[in-house]
Amino acid sequence: MRLPPMVSFVGPSGTGKTTLIERVIVELTHRGFRIGVLKHDAHRLELDKPGKDTWRFRQAGAWRAVIVGDEQMAIFSAVDGELSLGGVAAETLLDADLVITEGFRQARLPTIRVFRAARPVGDWQALTEPIAWVSDVPHQVDVPVIPLDQPSLVADFLAERFLGAAGHHRRA
Repeated sequence: MRLPPMVSFVGPSGTGKTTLIERVIVELTHRGFRIGVLKHDAHRLELDKPGKDTWRFRQAGAWRAVIVGDEQMAIFSAVDGELSLGGVAAETLLDADLVITEGFRQARLPTIRVFRAARPVGDWQALTEPIAWVSDVPHQVDVPVIPLDQPSLVADFLAERFLGAAGHHRRA
């Protein structure tokens, strides 16, 4: 099975990336698409708690521990250093129509740059050229600039660019 298309939302902290992604997910799922998300955590990720069953299984040497409930599941797995985005997607998100990433600013993926005038730009200008900007102010660039307060337009852009339709389509 082939990997789903992937797009990365990048921008300085506090620009509204997570909120925008959340709203875009709502838009795309209402259109019938299955969206996966990969979020990078630059800090030490600790979701499993000492003493919990899955933690104990991992401490005992289990390569992967999965906990399943009536409405959700979680997978706890050892990793050897930084995994590639493709590797993570292949392990966990093959059945998605589109994978959105946040926090992988060095990844070589199509990029949507999120910009808010009130936030400093820093070294973000040095990143690869984005396929679109999502911003609260106009920009003179050679790619589409979508208003930050219009997540439905971002969803339209993603559907047309990566999903081959404006909606109600599932990847085979």
